[in-house]
Amino acid sequence: MTVDVDSAVGVVTEKNAGLAARTSGALTSGQRLAFKLSDTATVTQNATALWKLDDFGDGLYTFGIGVAASVTSRIQIKLEFQDVYKAQPPAPGVQRNDLAFLTTLLYKFWAAAVCGYRLRSTVYRLPSTVHSPRSAGPSTANRQRGNAC
Repeated sequence: MTVDVDSAVGVVTEKNAGLAARTSGALTSGQRLAFKLSDTATVTQNATALWKLDDFGDGLYTFGIGVAASVTSRIQIKLEFQDVYKAQPPAPGVQRNDLAFLTTLLYKFWAAAVCGYRLRSTVYRLPSTVHSPRSAGPSTANRQRGNAC
């Protein structure tokens, strides 16, 4: 299980249709949780909050919970429920909550392992004496190639 917690201070600009843009300082805080059910399945949960520094009552809160599963080594499917709540909607009649069910198909373009040759640093041994030139140069153990996959 992994848990991440973060917070930051910054600037937020809010632009809604028919209204002028409003800029304010902002404070944000959030947490993310990932619980691995197996080698291929993970349950995720996240919550974030963004408050405007000039009006802490005007907050934007998000909550999400989902499950992700690997279909192949490069393809993953994720199902997630997300709730976005705006404490002060921009206009009367605008709902505070926005609920969404997301289905995401992920494809990994780059793998962490590089197939073919292992990358190794070359280590040079310094000659121990002037009469031993064979001990200088790259070590034979560092010249080996292997398949990393």
